[in-house]
Amino acid sequence: MKKNPLVSVVVCTIGAREIKNCIDSVLSSSYRNFELIVVDDGAKISLKPEGFVIVRQKHKGLTASRNTGIKNSKGKIIAFLDDDTKVEKNWIQEIVSSFESDKIGGVSGKSIEYFEDHTSENSLWTCNNYGLIKVNPKKMEKNDFIVVHGCNMAFSRKALEEVNFFDEKFDYFYDEIDLALRVSRKGFEIKVNPKAVVYHFIKSNARFGNKFEFGRFKYFFALRNFNSLFFFPLLVLNDLPFLFDDIRNSFKFFLKKKISFSFFFKEVYFIFGGRISGIKKFLLDK
Repeated sequence: MKKNPLVSVVVCTIGAREIKNCIDSVLSSSYRNFELIVVDDGAKISLKPEGFVIVRQKHKGLTASRNTGIKNSKGKIIAFLDDDTKVEKNWIQEIVSSFESDKIGGVSGKSIEYFEDHTSENSLWTCNNYGLIKVNPKKMEKNDFIVVHGCNMAFSRKALEEVNFFDEKFDYFYDEIDLALRVSRKGFEIKVNPKAVVYHFIKSNARFGNKFEFGRFKYFFALRNFNSLFFFPLLVLNDLPFLFDDIRNSFKFFLKKKISFSFFFKEVYFIFGGRISGIKKFLLDK
């Protein structure tokens, strides 16, 4: 790739208060040949666009917003951040250095994630045929493939154009995993650079909603990409330990009085309901 290419940084938002910190951190980057595109997904943010551009649209969801960012960008490399993140000064430079050849289609960096009660550091993410995401695995199994972090990822424009961007049938979860898989199947490599660091500040304010959507798109992704309905019994068997683990964790929250009894049953409903919804989505998509 050409030395010092233009990098388009896309940040999609529905109005997170932290977006100003995200914008400021990008604008302070040591790498200067970049453009910053903020996609306002129906939030009507009041920030004055100084050093960046705002593209406004009616609310369409995260995946569609990412595609809007791509369509309004000019860079050879397009990087994506969540609106509740901050980047290190050398983040863009490290992203650029990772695209060492035209074979590199995507790059994922290191995400330091701050939750309400703990912090985690994630570099390598993988996924398998059953839609199981593995964070920092000690080894890669036969059917594992490298995926990218949605809050810290970049793709070459060439790779994005060859796979026709993000698939908007994935409203929120698994859109970046589906994209990484399609990019890999086109013969591109996905590279991990732990020096490209992003700080991600996560709020747990949509517990059962996220459980529903995560289960929904996990099943939709797996059924769609691997062996259709003939794959379904193996998918369910593989998923059972994780399904029951979700229920057990919710029960622990109930015992610790962090959620009410009715809230616990809502979570159980959404854990099962999301997966059923994913099956329906796959059948309707055929």
